[in-house]
Amino acid sequence: MNRKTLLAAILSVAACSTWAAEPAPAESIQANPCKAPDLSAIGTSLTKEQADAINADNKAYQDCVQNYVNQQQALGNAHLKAAKEAADEFNAYFKALNDKLGAMSGKSKDKK
Repeated sequence: MNRKTLLAAILSVAACSTWAAEPAPAESIQANPCKAPDLSAIGTSLTKEQADAINADNKAYQDCVQNYVNQQQALGNAHLKAAKEAADEFNAYFKALNDKLGAMSGKSKDKK
């Protein structure tokens, strides 16, 4: 088997196994659990108690959204890191393969 045929066969197998992995289904991504405060209770004027209650609801909503965003960003960063590591591993493998095939090719040229 010549070098080009061997390389084509290896790349075909690698392509099949690399793209066989399915991405995570969209339903595994948690929807935003935070609920915005109800604005319909706010009239044209507010008592101090009403304003304090609205401010407390707003703060709770803000904290909830910030926590959700931070969690999603951490998950996203972990996924990006895993993808980069997989790509680096893939690239290292094919570099090593190409080096070996190049060395084999060099040996076969020397024997001629």
